[in-house]
Amino acid sequence: MTTYTVSKGKGGVFGAEGLGQWKQRKWFSYDADATLADGRPLAFRRTNWSRVHLAETPTSSGQAHTIGEFDKTSWLREAGIVRWDGVDHDFGTQSGWKGTFALSRHGEELALIKVSGWKQDIEITVRDTATTEPPAGLLLFCAWISLLTVRDRSGAAAG
Repeated sequence: MTTYTVSKGKGGVFGAEGLGQWKQRKWFSYDADATLADGRPLAFRRTNWSRVHLAETPTSSGQAHTIGEFDKTSWLREAGIVRWDGVDHDFGTQSGWKGTFALSRHGEELALIKVSGWKQDIEITVRDTATTEPPAGLLLFCAWISLLTVRDRSGAAAG
């Protein structure tokens, strides 16, 4: 198994060796600017009502190209389809109590994502038995979605 730990570092940058990093654009916004480990830039943003999450890449024309999309179709289970570069994956809460999420494709679990601790570190465990390894950008995107989901739950519980 391959394990990545996404931790919050100086300047509010969340990052993991081998995957990349992201930084929230403004303290009151969930949108983030990300950079993959290979240097490719991404932008993560969430639409109103927190249902749709997008990962976009800049193009030479200045327009954004959507490379990833998660539409949370199930509110109770916080689950849905993550489309990454034209390929659909299932993504959703495995355990709300433990803060774990699962990424799978065709019924095969590819990765587990767990948000834990006061600093909200994110541990990503990629299964060795997976027939295809998920791309780094997809894992970073799912980590960002997981963190936002846990923060939303915390805000709802406090409010």
